Amino acid sequence: MVLVDVPADALILREDTFGPVLPVVRARDAGHAVELANANPYGLGAAVFAGRRADRDQAAVDTTLARMAEIARTSENMIPAMLDAVRAEATLGEICGALRTEWGTYAEPARF
Repeated sequence: MVLVDVPADALILREDTFGPVLPVVRARDAGHAVELANANPYGLGAAVFAGRRADRDQAAVDTTLARMAEIARTSENMIPAMLDAVRAEATLGEICGALRTEWGTYAEPARF
């Protein structure tokens, strides 16, 4: 399961889920991304994608993002299409945007 635009204070980022879950958090810049990664005491995993747009093949990016959005409408495994988008150097924002268009925005339920 891919959760897009997860708030930096979401429970899913602070506790182990024991499942195949990929929470995606947007950062303002690389420094902010490091702050967010360091705010988690567990260091469960992090990746940063930045600064490569000028050298990439935009047609390949567009094709892979369209394929990813197409697969998001089915029950097919998203991971191969998402990896293709990453290999084409689609940005995290572009990947999130494609998934947000299909799945909407995550909002953590209120807890009392």
